[in-house]
Amino acid sequence: MTWRSIGLVGVLDESFAVARRAAPWIGLLWLTALPARLLGVRLEYAAHALGATAADHGDYLISLGYAAALALPLALYGRLVFVRACARALRSGVCPGLDTLRVPPAAAACYLYAALLVEVLFYATGLALVTVPVLVVFAGLAAATAERCERPGLIHPLREILRACTHGRLLAALVFVFATALLLAEINFYFGLRGALWLAEAAGPFDAARWEHALRPATWWVAQVPYPEQKLPALLLESAATAAVEPFWLAALVVYVQQLWTKESGEDLSRRFELLRAGEAA
Repeated sequence: MTWRSIGLVGVLDESFAVARRAAPWIGLLWLTALPARLLGVRLEYAAHALGATAADHGDYLISLGYAAALALPLALYGRLVFVRACARALRSGVCPGLDTLRVPPAAAACYLYAALLVEVLFYATGLALVTVPVLVVFAGLAAATAERCERPGLIHPLREILRACTHGRLLAALVFVFATALLLAEINFYFGLRGALWLAEAAGPFDAARWEHALRPATWWVAQVPYPEQKLPALLLESAATAAVEPFWLAALVVYVQQLWTKESGEDLSRRFELLRAGEAA
């Protein structure tokens, strides 16, 4: 990692390079998150479809909730491994090896505790919407700071997350950038599906009526927007777009946290001095 000041452009530039180096680990991130994502979509769609009669199907919804909860630790493990891969790729400049899978037990325990706490806060306050960006940042920072936890504890993981929030304006800028990226990913996926449907119709006999109904665009005010009106396709589209953006979001937070630690420890000054001395020697 080269010496850089903490800034939006520097973090984004470095994060894309890190995500490219750790690209093989993105597959693990997606595979471990897939069960939890699909079960979450199924649970939300079932609750929406049942509507006012959801209370009469409590056992069914509770079973889906239990299944989604059981799949969550696997998704958290994949996220923590990917974050470790990004941190190692940032320090070494190459893709890390299989030893990245060996997560320290203390870091895993602290991350599981912090991630579950964020999940509880999300479901308790998510309807307010204003807390969602803050909790998204906390969830990412919980993974990015997990390796700082050398022993399990209730306070230390939260303290590390709060310490990483010192540059609030930069974190807010990152949220805005990746929220825009998420929106663009959803639009691109939607038009990609529409394009695939058009090609399938052009290739030969194909009953596209059902798919046209599922992908028909929603209407906002008097205009149509590139987003499915049907609930299930919309949830699947959101899940796919989130999966596409998540690796770069986590890589950006890893770069931000690593630069923050480097600056706090004074390592950035020593690296700057070494660069200047190397320039004078040349």
